[in-house]
Parts: sequence; structure tokens; C-alpha cells
Amino acid sequence: MICRITRSTIKNGAVAGYTRKDNYRLISVDGRTYLAHRLIWLLHNGVFPSGEIDHINRNPSDNRIENLREAGRSDNELNKNLGIRNTSGLRGIIYHSKYEMWVGTFTRNGKRTYTKYFVEKRDAVVSYVEKFEAFFHSDGIILSSIESHKKWLLEN
Repeated sequence: MICRITRSTIKNGAVAGYTRKDNYRLISVDGRTYLAHRLIWLLHNGVFPSGEIDHINRNPSDNRIENLREAGRSDNELNKNLGIRNTSGLRGIIYHSKYEMWVGTFTRNGKRTYTKYFVEKRDAVVSYVEKFEAFFHSDGIILSSIESHKKWLLEN
């Protein structure tokens, strides 16, 4: 999105808005600040999104319309990068030190789903992939989020 007017330090033709530390771009319109991807959705579809907008490739600075999709909170959470506290290297695979076992878990629409507990991490990953695929069998974008699990299984 490009500025159409010149104001103080902002020149006509410059990229609109500014980028936050988390790489999301913010743009002010008529004194109100919006996330750029929400404005792009509005301009392309004619309405503001009713829910959240998910960046399919997980890159918040890539606001091409083909990289944006309307998503619920659960779907958007499933398409996030790993958290800094993740110790398994895989989304949804958790080691419980109290039980000395591995378990898989994911949440959809507020309902948390678990696999059984396993002594071996590999068994927990296999169970997680099977349960995840059964649950999201028709959603290709969400299913792509377990590609790292399948790759890990091939390598281990």
C-alpha cells in the first residue's frame, strides 16, 4: 500500500505505515490504525474480515492476497511457528517429565484433543499425525502444518 499524499516526513509514493517488531505492518487511515493485511482483505473483498486473517506461509510481512485467508482462532494458532518454550522441536508434541512420557495435543474450536502417552517420542508423533489427519482431513492448509512431523518421522 502506497501513500497518496505528502505529510511532514512521509512522501507521496512511499510505502504506507510502519512495521512493528513482529513484522506486522500497521497503516493509519483517517486517524485510526489498522493491520495492513486486514486493509488488504477489505480492499480485495469489499468487507472487513469477520474473524482473524491468517498468513498461510507464516510470514507476517507477506500481505499478498493469495497468502491471506480468513481463519478462526484455532486455525490461526495451528499455523504459527514453534514457541520459544517448545522442547520437542515439533508442534503439539510434549514431553511430560512427571510421567517420563510423550504425548501429542492440539486444540480446535476450544476443544483440546490428546493422543495416548508414549515412552518413545516417535510413537507419540505417529499417533499425533494420525489423529491430526483424521480430524482435519479436508483442510489442506491446516494439514500442511504437520509436514514437519512427517519429515521428522522419515529422518528418525
